[in-house]
Amino acid sequence: MFHDSQAVLALSKEPNNTVFQKTLGVNDYYFAGEAWEFPMGNIQMVGKSVADMYRGEQPLMTKLAPTFSLAEVADHAIDFWLLNQDLPLAENR
Repeated sequence: MFHDSQAVLALSKEPNNTVFQKTLGVNDYYFAGEAWEFPMGNIQMVGKSVADMYRGEQPLMTKLAPTFSLAEVADHAIDFWLLNQDLPLAENR
């Protein structure tokens, strides 16, 4: 199956000083529901982001951003990892 995944950041007004951020996950999202007979995916926390990670992931978007501003974003970020899977069907090739 193909894993379609994306990192998503939420920004808080207060700094996020957590150390073990990856300890939360919503895994029952992985099972089928009443409205949909197939598994939908998974949502989990990602390890805490830092300013240098933003430069590595988005070099063109962060090229002109001062490091202190990226560090401020990282200090207030709550990081999520979203994962969705294609079903093993011939049409998904």
